[in-house]
Amino acid sequence: MLLVLAAMPLHAALPRHAVQLRVERIDHGQIQVEGLRLAQVPAAEAAAGGHLTLSARRLRLPAAGLDLAEVRFACALAEVAASEPPLWQCQGPLHWRDGASGWQLTWRGDLALAQGQLRLGRGIAEVQVDLPLAGRALAVQARRMPAAWLAPVLPGVAWRDGRIDGRLEQGRTGTDTRWRGHVQASGLAAEAAAGAVAFEALDLAGGIDLRIAAGGALALSARPTLAAGDLLVGPVFVSWPAGSAVALTVDLRSGPGGVELRDLRLVDGDTRIEGSAAPLAGVEGWPGRVQVSGRIDLDRHRERYVDGTLAGLGLADLVASGALEASAVWQSGQGLLSLDARPAAMGLRHRGGAYAIEGLAGKLALRASGQPPAPVQLAWRGLSLYGLALGPGQLRAQAADGAIAAQAPVQLGLAGGDLRLRDLRLAVLGGHPVRLTGDIELADARIDTLAAGFGWPAFPGRLDGSLPELRLDSGRLAVGGGIRIEAFDGEARIEGLVIERPFGVAPALSADIHLRGLDLVPLTEVFGFGRIEGRLDGDIAGLRLLGWRPVAFDARLRTRESGRRRISQLAVDQLTRLGGGGSSGLQGRLLGVFDSFGYRRIGLDCRLVNEVCTMGGLDDAAGGFTLLQGAGLPLITIRGFQRQVDWPVLVARLRAAVAGQAPEVR
Repeated sequence: MLLVLAAMPLHAALPRHAVQLRVERIDHGQIQVEGLRLAQVPAAEAAAGGHLTLSARRLRLPAAGLDLAEVRFACALAEVAASEPPLWQCQGPLHWRDGASGWQLTWRGDLALAQGQLRLGRGIAEVQVDLPLAGRALAVQARRMPAAWLAPVLPGVAWRDGRIDGRLEQGRTGTDTRWRGHVQASGLAAEAAAGAVAFEALDLAGGIDLRIAAGGALALSARPTLAAGDLLVGPVFVSWPAGSAVALTVDLRSGPGGVELRDLRLVDGDTRIEGSAAPLAGVEGWPGRVQVSGRIDLDRHRERYVDGTLAGLGLADLVASGALEASAVWQSGQGLLSLDARPAAMGLRHRGGAYAIEGLAGKLALRASGQPPAPVQLAWRGLSLYGLALGPGQLRAQAADGAIAAQAPVQLGLAGGDLRLRDLRLAVLGGHPVRLTGDIELADARIDTLAAGFGWPAFPGRLDGSLPELRLDSGRLAVGGGIRIEAFDGEARIEGLVIERPFGVAPALSADIHLRGLDLVPLTEVFGFGRIEGRLDGDIAGLRLLGWRPVAFDARLRTRESGRRRISQLAVDQLTRLGGGGSSGLQGRLLGVFDSFGYRRIGLDCRLVNEVCTMGGLDDAAGGFTLLQGAGLPLITIRGFQRQVDWPVLVARLRAAVAGQAPEVR
């Protein structure tokens, strides 16, 4: 069809004669025309070439992916003023079946066929074709061309936005057609593979070399520079800010077996990424297999190459530093087959301070089922959890069957004691959520150091405990067995411990706590509550914390009726205030004469629901409840009368008691 258009000036040289041309079929390699009709009506004026109409039943351009039916074009032939040599031009609307309106086609050339040019445009966008006449190369130039015009060439891509400018010239290498030139793309936005691949506001420019074999196979090589944009490939999200200068290398082949991305390289300062993708026999979809490797400078490029992916995985609060080298293999239908990573002086920390690791180095690996196992050796200089320093440590493990299993216990330190992690196993691959299991043992930790880490008063003593059958699954941490803690010469057992979102927003904890035989002397003195001698038993059922603050529980605390039981004057005052009641027995100023008193029992109940604590004690008589039953002389009894107490009010009373703000007894 281009040959026919190129021949139009010959007919224009005979303006006094009408011309009609019919061609049933034209096949010129990359251009195929069927049912061509050309008609020229002469004009009365010599400077005018008359009116031209052209139609084709079918027009096919296989290289461009175009297959148009019922093509119609009409224009007025006219000589271009002040042109040397004389040029003729024909411009008019172009239509085809199911095509959009507004298309304009312009032809310009001379009578001797020394030069010829076609322009196809719509609005401000146009594509110009310089015809291969008089030894000139066939060239195509795009100006402000919408990226959506590439849809026939790339049918699997849904274009949303973007503009393309550039020029390509055609040549030949043997039997292959070769296009070379420079292309600039601005604001590209599109998606493919059902949204698994997408990009937005992509700006890039550079050289391109495209070869088209006689059989239709393509070979594309490009060396563009990327200046800005966002890219999503599966779970990986990359964002380049405006002003970036990222060097890309693309080597792509297309043949009977499908599209093969032989080489994709990215160089961004000290960050480099290399990859390839290819179809796989017997596997549907593209790509069948992907290999990628590289090194990321996390200190400079964390926000570009890491933060977006972490946010998509629910780890937006994770901040990484240092450097990371990694390689991975992915296969359609199976997912990730292998991953090998080498952190170098790497740091990981939670923005909210939930955890931090420093100086991470060594080798990390993942292997899917059916892949050969690989060793894992990691060491770190420092590790902390909610502000508690756990010190240095190392992990020796094996990666196999989609999981990493420790080959030896992980030894850590906590508050001067020993923290041992046994039978650790991290399951990552296999189509299920990430799951961590193991057992934790703690021995001889200083309670005062732990308390200081949480901002509590310094408790005396040592702490031993265990967390058996620990399981972290889908953001939910649970302990299979009971947790036993030895403290205050007694024992605390935590059963049914579950923490949801332990490192996320508003962590939620639920558990039942059982206290047995706690020595009240160190427990009360450390809080400045006064001094109470005796042993305490208690049960806190249905404990639930939200954001580490209590929102529900049913607590029952009782002292044992055995051993030495004394309570100081200050403790009497604090207990009185806590219950919102008063004392009976020895009254008034005589109470201040004694430093301590004997007691038979102390009991306190609190059931927290909807920010209100329902108080109770040893008995629930009409009008109040008993907090303390005295024994011996002087005999005292402490009763409470306020059964419904706002939880913030009760907490304020406890804080006042801890601060030593005792009420005045009159």
